Amino acid sequence: MPARFVRRLGLHHFAHLRAVAEGLPVLDSARRYLSIDHGHQATTADQQTIDAVRTVARRHAGVGDWRLIGLRITLAPADAAPSVEDFMLAQGLDDWSEAEVLQMYEDAYPVDRRQQRRARLRQLQSARYLSANPWMLVNQKLGDDKEQHLLDSKALSEAAMEQVLAYIERQAPSASRTRIRFILLFTSTVGLRSAELLAAKLGDFHHEQEGWMLQVHGKGAKNRIAAIPPSALLTLRDYLHARGLGDDIALAPAQAPLLASTLDAMSSVGYQALYEHVRGWLSKAIAAAALPEKERLKLVKASTHWLRHTFGTRAIAKGVPLDVIQAQMGHASIQTTTSIYGRAPIQRRADELGKAFG
Repeated sequence: MPARFVRRLGLHHFAHLRAVAEGLPVLDSARRYLSIDHGHQATTADQQTIDAVRTVARRHAGVGDWRLIGLRITLAPADAAPSVEDFMLAQGLDDWSEAEVLQMYEDAYPVDRRQQRRARLRQLQSARYLSANPWMLVNQKLGDDKEQHLLDSKALSEAAMEQVLAYIERQAPSASRTRIRFILLFTSTVGLRSAELLAAKLGDFHHEQEGWMLQVHGKGAKNRIAAIPPSALLTLRDYLHARGLGDDIALAPAQAPLLASTLDAMSSVGYQALYEHVRGWLSKAIAAAALPEKERLKLVKASTHWLRHTFGTRAIAKGVPLDVIQAQMGHASIQTTTSIYGRAPIQRRADELGKAFG
């Protein structure tokens, strides 16, 4: 009888399915989110996760929708598209309807729909059924959501961070307290994603002429270099010393995880453990903090990812150039950085208008 890896669904199971759907190999995703390192176990846990989520979705989704969970289509080269029948057999779609299989086949091997559409519209215009191309209106923006607050951010203010850290310092010394202090201070000054924090090894740190750097294998399987500022370096050294690994990064075991289990300095932790660890400490600290009620209500939802936004927001406030923030955070374009941390151009606008009108 196979081992049971899914006893209760959690956010880490959905994170695993999403990562696999986005192209991460099952074993790598299982290692990152399910804390499973062996291939056969990873395959079993993956299928059990799919089955568990499908069971829940089947009770709530429309007819047949639950079957889309965990469905993975493996494509042949574009110049070797199979027949519909071969496609159905290769993908295990025997129990799907003909219409559903055809839709998947067309999605997997699309024809040039734009060219087809243009040809049809030219025919209609030639026959004078249409006086103009109606598709010009399809993507026309209808406006923004009036209720959206453009300056809302998922970040901890300076005051909130100070009170959270003060709460942590008041607690009895423990491995858990040491780790949460490191997570808060390091992530909010380096800007890593949760997955990047979990995947990093001490061997990924390198001392260059510019200072200490961390090579990150980030979103979209892309590598980048994250600079480690002095305050983050000091925090890391304190954390390594508390783990019994000394305070010299160059001499620490290269395979040791950046973020470790509180029970074993050489064992990594999974996504769910990180999420629950950070949420647990933050919820207690915020409940004890003397903050405005509006801010307290907002911070109830705070999680590890908020620390990355805290980095971006603080960097903007301190006048760090947008291209530097983009490179440090691994955004694909500077437009992404601007759209998330839009206070930089707003601050410049306010300053310039202040100079002009007093």
